[in-house]
Amino acid sequence: MEVGYMKGKTGLRAFSMLLAVMLVSVVLVPVVSASASNSGGEQMSNRSVSEKALVHFGDLTEMRIVDERAVNVKIPFSIKNYDLVVFDLPKIREYLLHGDQLTVYLEGQPYTMDLQETTIDTEAIAKGIHSFTGSLAGVEDSQVLLTVGNKVLLGRIVIDYTEYFIESTSMQDSKSSSAFLQYVYSSKDIVPEGDTIPIDSHLLSTHAIDEKAYALKKMLEEQADPRATVTVRVLVATDSKWMTDEPDWQDTAAAIIQYCNYDFNTLGVNIVPIYDTSKAQQLSSDPQIINSSLSTFKKYFPESYLNSKSADLGLYLGGYDSIEFEGVGSSGGYDFPSLCRYAWAQMADDPSTYDAVLKDRAVVTMHELGHAFDAAHEYAPNQTETYNRAYQFYEHNRYYQTVMWGCFMKTAWLQFSATDGFYGDANHDNSRRITETKGVVASYC
Repeated sequence: MEVGYMKGKTGLRAFSMLLAVMLVSVVLVPVVSASASNSGGEQMSNRSVSEKALVHFGDLTEMRIVDERAVNVKIPFSIKNYDLVVFDLPKIREYLLHGDQLTVYLEGQPYTMDLQETTIDTEAIAKGIHSFTGSLAGVEDSQVLLTVGNKVLLGRIVIDYTEYFIESTSMQDSKSSSAFLQYVYSSKDIVPEGDTIPIDSHLLSTHAIDEKAYALKKMLEEQADPRATVTVRVLVATDSKWMTDEPDWQDTAAAIIQYCNYDFNTLGVNIVPIYDTSKAQQLSSDPQIINSSLSTFKKYFPESYLNSKSADLGLYLGGYDSIEFEGVGSSGGYDFPSLCRYAWAQMADDPSTYDAVLKDRAVVTMHELGHAFDAAHEYAPNQTETYNRAYQFYEHNRYYQTVMWGCFMKTAWLQFSATDGFYGDANHDNSRRITETKGVVASYC
């Protein structure tokens, strides 16, 4: 994204409602639908006050009607319909931690969630942030990812390729001091705005950069067992801007790591985060953080620092809209000796189709971590491993792209390509490459 480069999307919006801030409470779930405005006018939701929220948990959910004069809600233009909600987080967390069944309602239909807590992120758990993974009971190919913190609940629920999202505005709810105002919407409510851009400027092939280092890594790959499960410790850093803009940033960071682990775990890789805010102010104070995000990150977190924290990789979740190039992430890749342990993903909104929402952030983060394991884009003619490519597939009357696809797409799927005949084939198998390189990456420290 070059300085002065203008695109169709104009940023985040305040939205209009007719009533002032109030809570609508009844014995059943209180409900209100919000409208979404865009540059072409205002698009109103068809849902009324008497109806239920798009996504809710029965009487553990309360709706909010908000007036733009009272609060500036940070919801991307591309989300045309949404509902504002507040959850009873202590009760929801109690249900989940006790293993009790919790019912979620999606477009009015009740589903029982079959969930298990993921305990990889011990630092988040110590702060009261718990993540759960599972499915909807009796619903084939459904997915549920939930992260429950002290003030927010974040989630993605999938049925038949329709995604339902639970997001945070990162703003205190005016009616409660113990929760943030949140919004729910579905993938059917998204109309992309802005230009499609490359996620990064990753080279088609980095093998020629250092042939000696590449030969050594190939030897280590041959000695490793691709069936083994490895632990890759990732130092996760951010800057003061993201921490200030979004006080619930660590809940979001934990949810991003959970989304990444959902597929990495199936490949025998456990991504274990080490959160580090010790240099957040230094990152924000350095003017090069916007111009050269990845190399500036490494300047403050050199390999010696990663080693001191027993971290194999360093990941910078950046709060700035970078102007280094037309993209929203970067990685040194697998074969670039000086940067192979580093990745950056932009958390800020971008003038392109990329929005500052959990799904988009997770796609870019998982993409850049994938490069650290040598996973390549769909177009990689010079790759020695000719099978190492992203994949596009057709389902439910539209095309989807696996997570290593070169351009950022709203239809990106949080899966690596695999030779399963669905997410890939023998010529599109990023998963195979990750299983080959995971032992090397896990041995960096």
